[in-house]
Amino acid sequence: MVDSYCRRFNHFVSTYSIGTRDYLGLDVVSDSADAVTIASAFSPGGASYWSWWWKLLFTAISLGTGFKGGEVTPLFFISATLGNAFATLTNSPVDLFAALGFIAVFAGATNTLLACTIMGVELFGSDNILYFAVACFTAYYLSGHSGIYHSQLIAV
Repeated sequence: MVDSYCRRFNHFVSTYSIGTRDYLGLDVVSDSADAVTIASAFSPGGASYWSWWWKLLFTAISLGTGFKGGEVTPLFFISATLGNAFATLTNSPVDLFAALGFIAVFAGATNTLLACTIMGVELFGSDNILYFAVACFTAYYLSGHSGIYHSQLIAV
């Protein structure tokens, strides 16, 4: 019952107040060419400055009300679109910053420094491995000793 109300609330707020449904699903791909997705975040103009904020808000509302909608895919969306926004603001390479956000936030959230650095190489190539390592280390270091997976044992 709560899930139904939560979905309706998110749909209403997203569709009627901000005029889009871009932040309501997994956001990996979309049928609409101008939709904000994880894939579009790697292109200039593929996300707005506030795309990350809207997805964060709707994800927090969904998870906070008990709806189990996942945490990994929203993390990827939020971090890639935030990387896109930073790149646009600083006139930097959008694809690089979206990739750095994509892997670094996941490294911090899961406390998996090496795995996320290697994931960056697997997904985006080895040309920027130093940037991937620095971004993942920084996120890992600043995240502390807790992550999104409560069953994970972290040695101190």
